[in-house]
Amino acid sequence: MSTVLLLVGCKGNGNSHTGNTILGQEAFRVTRKGGTEKSSLGSSSHGKVTVVDTPGVSHEMTESEFEELVQAVKMVPEGFDAICLVWDYNNSERNEDKEVQVFQSLHRLFGDGLYEHLVIVVTHAQQEDIPEFVNDLPNAMKEIAEQCHNRVIAIENRGNLANKQEALKTLNECISELSNSARRYVTSDLSPICQIPEGEELGIVLVGKTGVGKSHTGNNITGTKKFRVSDKAKSETRVCKQHIRQKDRQITVLDTPGVFDTGNVEDICKELCRIVTFFPNGLHAVILVLRRGRFTWEEAETIKLYELMFGERLLKHSLLLITAKDELTSSEEEYLKTAPDDLKNVLKKCGNRCVFFNNVSKDETILRMQLVNMIRLVDTITKEEGVYNDDWFEEGRKEMNKIIQDITGSKATWKDLTRAVKKIARDRAMNEDYRNTNLFGKFYEKLQSNWHQLCDQVKSLFGKMVEVMSG
Repeated sequence: MSTVLLLVGCKGNGNSHTGNTILGQEAFRVTRKGGTEKSSLGSSSHGKVTVVDTPGVSHEMTESEFEELVQAVKMVPEGFDAICLVWDYNNSERNEDKEVQVFQSLHRLFGDGLYEHLVIVVTHAQQEDIPEFVNDLPNAMKEIAEQCHNRVIAIENRGNLANKQEALKTLNECISELSNSARRYVTSDLSPICQIPEGEELGIVLVGKTGVGKSHTGNNITGTKKFRVSDKAKSETRVCKQHIRQKDRQITVLDTPGVFDTGNVEDICKELCRIVTFFPNGLHAVILVLRRGRFTWEEAETIKLYELMFGERLLKHSLLLITAKDELTSSEEEYLKTAPDDLKNVLKKCGNRCVFFNNVSKDETILRMQLVNMIRLVDTITKEEGVYNDDWFEEGRKEMNKIIQDITGSKATWKDLTRAVKKIARDRAMNEDYRNTNLFGKFYEKLQSNWHQLCDQVKSLFGKMVEVMSG
């Protein structure tokens, strides 16, 4: 059986050059600057050795780097004898933060199986340099070496043939020990915390006040930058906006304006019409977006509004999503434990379902982890409660059918449409005025009769902003 190796590491550490040295031939192209050419994922074999080379990983793993690493693992169904993490003798210690962050990203993607298959290959070094090199490493990098039982091998890619052969002999001995003690690393070993769960198409609505990060959250859920995000206090979302995650799991996201951004009861009713029309088959979940640090009367009023219009049952299809996770100074559990009673009550009504989002990070493994957590919660809601439907959504279905009939000139319904026509219909639903519809009239009547009472009730409870311990 041949030996199969996967090469990973930071950009510029010499992955491809190392692959060429292991194979004893120029199998992978290397630029003059010593970096791997773009989109360099590839596999090459020589004798009884197969090497899969991957592009260097950025300080924050990009989506394309993530996808290529997953593809690399899937390229070899029979699995890998070792995963070789390439460090640079001359630069890695100086670039400790980058090396550690890249390794953390790799660990999130590959899971704990990474440790038992990991061999650290140090370029620009001789094997006699390794004990001192490891001893002088910063603590965080030294811990990585210890986690893989100090399997650290030197390879001088530009050395003479005798040195290269000696290095390869040491590497082969190390890999032989690995092969005898552990099975190969295969696709199923990839960490599930970064793998989007398979399942049906999901429809979710993001609600919350201006400035909590709804649009940024929507972008991270859909994997796009289509929701407009502003650094200003004034919201970029004045009416409902929708976009769809098309890759891996289809997720339709409706981003709503803050309740008070709309300005009056009439505008609020139009947005409610858009929500129930947009999801003619019902809604999988309402995501209540809050920002870490405070819970205000405005957010309380938003929750009360949806509870008033749709009933407490809607909260059984809801979960809290707290942004600014990167600013937490305590664990998520500790943060929720020290939250004010009003927030705890909302959380309880939502079945204690809560997920934290870091919308600042560009690291694909972090973005995937939090998205996987959210999807699992939504899937749990759907499994336990089904898809949310009520009389409002039935009225919304009637409005959507009118739109469909206008587009197609037939009595077709939502289930009869192609994906392309559904998009056209939803775009129309977003641009409808609704004020002359029965749906709008019913929303307006109910909201108008309760609006002042609702505002007075919530403001009396939250006359001042309720500060959450910054924990």
